[in-house]
Amino acid sequence: MKHDTAGDIRRADATGLAWTLLGVFTFSLVVARGKYLSINVGASAIQIIFMRYCGGFAAAFILACLQRQAISAFRSRHLLSHLGRAVLGASGVVLSLYAATHMPLNEASAIGLTQGVFVLVLASRSSRNR
Repeated sequence: MKHDTAGDIRRADATGLAWTLLGVFTFSLVVARGKYLSINVGASAIQIIFMRYCGGFAAAFILACLQRQAISAFRSRHLLSHLGRAVLGASGVVLSLYAATHMPLNEASAIGLTQGVFVLVLASRSSRNR
């Protein structure tokens, strides 16, 4: 992306900062909601994740229906790969939520925010192997 003026660069930086702050705020809300549900409602980490995934599926299905794609949007030739990725992703979320419910919120948030570092390290290692 080419910037012509210093104002464009500052605007792009401010936009990036706003998206980053929104991501941090949203992540903190997700962790806090999981902690609230586990303490006040007595929900287990698996129940919380199940509710979260049901909500995500409902949102994806509604968006597909609005675009008049309904079932065809969910067809894939790589069903087992998608299933494996979903199981691994759900396992990671369950484990992180379990940890968040058993440790102070600020520590759980700090550990969760290091996810990007691990993604970069693992991505760079896997790209060297190809």
